[in-house]
Amino acid sequence: MAVDFFLAGAALYCFLALQKETGRRAESGKRLAELRELDASLRQLLKDAGETSNKIGREIERKRSLATEIFATLEKEKASLMQLIQELNAEKEKIAAPAVPDDKYSEAFKLAQAGLSAEEIARRTKIPLGEIELALSLRK
Repeated sequence: MAVDFFLAGAALYCFLALQKETGRRAESGKRLAELRELDASLRQLLKDAGETSNKIGREIERKRSLATEIFATLEKEKASLMQLIQELNAEKEKIAAPAVPDDKYSEAFKLAQAGLSAEEIARRTKIPLGEIELALSLRK
């Protein structure tokens, strides 16, 4: 009977050890399945990230190209405006140029600065009064 108890105890011990080992294997299998699922998720995440990165890269390149075109257009417009400014300045100089040469009237201008009247200037310089008045008005 002691042997029966011993054999029963040994059988129970083996049964419990087998149960424990089976539990560990089941737990290891479960963890392995979780790791495989995690691996698949990470691979999908990397694939999605790569696709998104490619889309962003294409969009950046498209916008860079568009910005380059806009810049080139602005440079052309700038050159055109600079040319127009030069032309307008040349026209302005033509318009602003005195119609009366200074050398003929330099003495008249000096006398005007001294405070003489147009009539007195005309008498002293022997330039007609109308010309003196015109020259002085253009000089202002």
